[in-house]
Formats: sequence, structure tokens, C-alpha cells
Amino acid sequence: MLPGGVIALTLLLGAAFTAFFGQLGLLSLLTLRLTRQIRRAGASETKALLAASRS
Repeated sequence: MLPGGVIALTLLLGAAFTAFFGQLGLLSLLTLRLTRQIRRAGASETKALLAASRS
């Protein structure tokens, strides 16, 4: 393989890994945010149910 081909392959693999880990990081952040929202909604629903049962 020519040295130019090795450089091109290295750049291509670097870009692919960067894109992959960028997508993975974004997905992780969105999952964390959604999990927090679901917990918050569940807590609110629980409070409403407990308040209704006391009345």
C-alpha cells in the first residue's frame, strides 16, 4: 500500500471513530435527560395519587 493510501485510511478511520463516539455521546446524554424527565413525571404522579387517596 502506498504511504498516501495509509494516510488516507488513517484519516478515514479517525473520522469514522469520531463520528461513532460523537453519536454515542449524544445518545447517552439524551437517554439520561429522558430518564430524569420520566422519574420527575412519575414522582409528580405519585404525589397526586397520594394526595387524592388522603382526601
